[in-house]
Amino acid sequence: MGRPSISLEEYLQPGDTVALTFRSTEMNGFTGTVREVTHGEYGRRTIVVLKEGTDLLVDGAVGIPESQAVFTVRRGDSWVNMPLPLLKEEAEAKVVRMNQNERKRINKQVPLFANQISVQDRSAERLVINELAADREKLERDHAACMAVNELRATVEALVSLADAAYLRERRERYPKDPSYGSHFWRTQLKHIEEHGEIERIVYQLSLNKALKIDWLTLDAELTWVSCPDAPQKVVVHFIGSDAVMCQFMGEAKMRADAKGQSNNVWLKPEDFAEFAAA
Repeated sequence: MGRPSISLEEYLQPGDTVALTFRSTEMNGFTGTVREVTHGEYGRRTIVVLKEGTDLLVDGAVGIPESQAVFTVRRGDSWVNMPLPLLKEEAEAKVVRMNQNERKRINKQVPLFANQISVQDRSAERLVINELAADREKLERDHAACMAVNELRATVEALVSLADAAYLRERRERYPKDPSYGSHFWRTQLKHIEEHGEIERIVYQLSLNKALKIDWLTLDAELTWVSCPDAPQKVVVHFIGSDAVMCQFMGEAKMRADAKGQSNNVWLKPEDFAEFAAA
């Protein structure tokens, strides 16, 4: 599931499952399988992807310029966001903007002496080098986080039957793809097995007449998910089951999930909400 060493330039490989989010808002993202990574300079290559649900012989694959989309790569049951390459011409344009903004700040702060103050000497080449170093470091961290989740999952699955392992994997897929959610999910399952000798099972009753009946828990209610692994965040209720609630992210959390091509939905229990403790 992992590689011995991390290479930014070689991380994407044929066979990888990827989700694409395009830089242009006019293009819709999709999920697919990498068929080929063309040769060339990192950032200027073409990633050939077969869209999910299409046939290679009938529909063909799609060539995506590497610098035009964020590629999120599946690693086990979590996903890694590939950094968006910074091209030299983009760095040069960025340096121009930075210099212009610095000159504006100088003119505003010390207008009488502005012509005596030089703008910082910036290098587009250095900007690209620094960006690559930061991108490699982030990719290594994110990949390591996914591998840690996969190891944790393997620990859990070694304790249960194949049927129970499949059940837990299916449940994990309902949560966001970020490894922080995977880590929280599998640690929770491991703790439950250690305490009860069996996996945690949740049965969702789709009958509305058996739905949870709590005053503050209503459809379209905006609640606070206080047990979120990242930090408490706002969610909106979309469905109320017999012992669990399906909610959708709001605000920045929703935008982050959309940008990563992740599901906005999460199943929560009443005690996961701040309103539960306040009631």
